[in-house]
Amino acid sequence: MRHQHVLQKVGYAQCKINTADDSPTESVFRAIKWKRGYFTQKTNYKKPIPQEQVYCGTHHGEIVQGPIVVNGKIQTGLITLPRPDIGVTASFFPDDQCSTIDICSTSGNKPKARMALLRLLPMNQSVQLRGKIKLDSDIQIGYGSGSSTCDIFATIQLVNLLKNLSLTDYEKQRVIFEIEGASDPLALVSSNRTVVYGSRCGDVFVDGLPGLPDVICVGFYTSKAAVQTSSLVGRENYTNVEIDHFAIILDMAINAIRLGSLELLAKASTMSAIANQHRVPTHGLDDLRKITDDFSAAGLAVSHSGVAATLLFAPEIFCHVSWHALFRRLKKIGCFGLSIFSPNVEGTGISRFNSGCWNPKPR
Repeated sequence: MRHQHVLQKVGYAQCKINTADDSPTESVFRAIKWKRGYFTQKTNYKKPIPQEQVYCGTHHGEIVQGPIVVNGKIQTGLITLPRPDIGVTASFFPDDQCSTIDICSTSGNKPKARMALLRLLPMNQSVQLRGKIKLDSDIQIGYGSGSSTCDIFATIQLVNLLKNLSLTDYEKQRVIFEIEGASDPLALVSSNRTVVYGSRCGDVFVDGLPGLPDVICVGFYTSKAAVQTSSLVGRENYTNVEIDHFAIILDMAINAIRLGSLELLAKASTMSAIANQHRVPTHGLDDLRKITDDFSAAGLAVSHSGVAATLLFAPEIFCHVSWHALFRRLKKIGCFGLSIFSPNVEGTGISRFNSGCWNPKPR
């Protein structure tokens, strides 16, 4: 796997369970990736086994986002920053005693996921489902990390599997868009695929791009003030200056992806973050830009409709950074939820700094 050797150098191999920490509660359990299927509680309770289970990663803001003129009409286009290490696990537990199928979750009613379920249930009537779909999520809600989008996507993936629907990625994304009204293209991106997507119209503007250049990400949240993405729809009112400026940014980002240039991509990402500041301000952006320079990060990415943000590092720089100093600087300006991931590698999440389960040696 790409970057696996780099991640191991900072403790990834030990991040899932730290047996040196004898705490039986929060600090240990938060470091266990139970969403991957190997979470165990220290009780005699036997956990029910689902008939089918799928996992869907989310995103952590966007690389770029701004106005694009398509067929004479102004649309909002974006390139998302995939985040495979956190997401939603959807599990199906059959029950013949149930007259139908419903969704349950420990983190709310999940109305949008239920809408996706009801949209797909009438398809392929030869397969009838009875029981429960359980959604387990470790995504912060309302912070620009795609919590509701990922709920919908995981539900679609599971029902598609259970009912043998054979939906295409585009059909899945269309369902997501019609329910959300504004979303990132989770169904259309992967470690080797990138698209330029119309988040407010559901169209793909540029397809066939390779995955993002090799990058290690330090992700975090800049504020605890949640933002509802749906409340921002229709507020764009882009100016001609913004349209011309974003055309330069987007062209730079597309070329960077095609060339595999992180330096160029990070430059475009930082420019997009700055341009977005008067629309949905990122708390402490000036401080974050200084931290970016001080720790030799390639650039900065933000959620253009939330509080998620990311420092982008070249892999060869990644192992030479004083991470304790970096995390202290970020925490000092109010950032929280710090973690390390890569869009290029499946499941690269390293435990949050505050969990007490990741302690690389200071450099």
